[in-house]
Amino acid sequence: MYVQPFEKLRVWRDALDLVGIVYRDTEALPAGERFGLQSQMRRASVSIVSNIAEGYKRRRTSEYLDFLGYADASAAELYTQSIICKKIFPRAVSGEAREKLAKIQKALTVLRKKLGGKAGRA
Repeated sequence: MYVQPFEKLRVWRDALDLVGIVYRDTEALPAGERFGLQSQMRRASVSIVSNIAEGYKRRRTSEYLDFLGYADASAAELYTQSIICKKIFPRAVSGEAREKLAKIQKALTVLRKKLGGKAGRA
């Protein structure tokens, strides 16, 4: 579908950076959260960047839009988990992660609109 590699997409690079930030931040969580918030937040961050990449490689724009929607949904999941984490463990989630996540969510909305898809709910 697209000629240039997905690695050149700013939103993909930002999402990849977010994975590193989330892994670093969640390392500070207590050992009891290894299979709870830590695991959930890490998987959600990986899902964002992975869905951007997978969708980019699809043949049809409609498929790409679906995967960008999945990435956006994972971003919403991570946002919610970061709020929960912040309430329970106030020092565990950095402002850097929340800022990067907000930037990614905005970029996904813009990209979906540019591709002719619906971004968000009415």
